[in-house]
Amino acid sequence: KLGTAFVKGGSLKSIVIDPQNKVYDSRDNCNAVIESATNRMILGCSTTTIPKTVITIAGSCFTSYEYFETLTIPNTIQEIEYGALGCNIKNLIIEDGDISLQIEYIHGEVLSAYIGRNLLYPSTGSTSSIFSGNTESDYKPIITSITFGPKVTVIPQYICKEAKGLKTI
Repeated sequence: KLGTAFVKGGSLKSIVIDPQNKVYDSRDNCNAVIESATNRMILGCSTTTIPKTVITIAGSCFTSYEYFETLTIPNTIQEIEYGALGCNIKNLIIEDGDISLQIEYIHGEVLSAYIGRNLLYPSTGSTSSIFSGNTESDYKPIITSITFGPKVTVIPQYICKEAKGLKTI
C-alpha cells in the first residue's frame, strides 16, 4: 500500500522512480508513482501531471497536504477510487470523453469543476455527494461552480447534495 506510505508528506514536490524498477514507474516525468502492470497511479504530489496512459487513480493517491490550482483528469481515467482525491483543488477538469468515470466521493475541497463525461457511482449504492467539497473537520461545502460538457448525458442523483455554496451550474 504505497499510496498511504507518504500520506503526511505535504512538502513532497518530486517523485522519481529508477528506470530499472520493474514494478513501478514515473512515466513522462509525471511526478507520481504508477504501478506499471496495471497503469494505476498510487501516489502523487502537488506537481503531478496525470499521464494519459493511467486508467485508475488509487485511494489516498493525493492527500490533504496537496493544493492544485488546476488538476486535469485525462479522458483515459476509468476509475477514481474512494479517497483518491483528498487534496484541495481550485479548478478540477474532467476531460471530455466517451468512457464514463467511476467515482464515489471527493474528500478534498473543490472550488469549481468542469465535467466532460458521465460520472458513475460504484455498485455500492452510495448516496454520498461527489462534489460536496467538505473538509473532514468542519464539513463546510465550498464548491461554487459546476460546468457540464457536451458529452455528459447523465447527471448523478447525488452529485452535489449538500453543496450550499453552489452558485453556478
